[in-house]
Amino acid sequence: MNAGVQRRAERRWVVDQVAASAAFGVLVLGIPLVVAWRFGDYGVVLNWPVGARIALALAPVAPIAYYIYALVAFYRSRDELQQRKLTEAAVVATLIVLFGTFAWGWFELQVLLPPLHSLWTLPAFWAAFVVTQWFVDRRYR
Repeated sequence: MNAGVQRRAERRWVVDQVAASAAFGVLVLGIPLVVAWRFGDYGVVLNWPVGARIALALAPVAPIAYYIYALVAFYRSRDELQQRKLTEAAVVATLIVLFGTFAWGWFELQVLLPPLHSLWTLPAFWAAFVVTQWFVDRRYR
């Protein structure tokens, strides 16, 4: 594949990734702050109609959906070797998070560790994916 096409795809991926992450951060951090500032307490949301609460809960899903779309487009823009490296990194990261959460759950029962909320699985996977990408890339050099 042409190096110029690769660079454009990489730049597009970075722009999409930053845009989706920024939108997610604004929604996840901004919504509670605005609601607390406007109404004085976030608990007022419990009195809102169900439809409004569902919309509020689903708001951060839109940037995540765009992020997934951008990631798939980036993956498809890669050549076969780059796709293989991304796939290998994703598989290893998935296994790390799967076995890590399983081990944490087991320790919760046996050692009485605090419970790990499921919201941490996506950030844990993404961190593991970034680290494993680096290791996989080093292995193919």
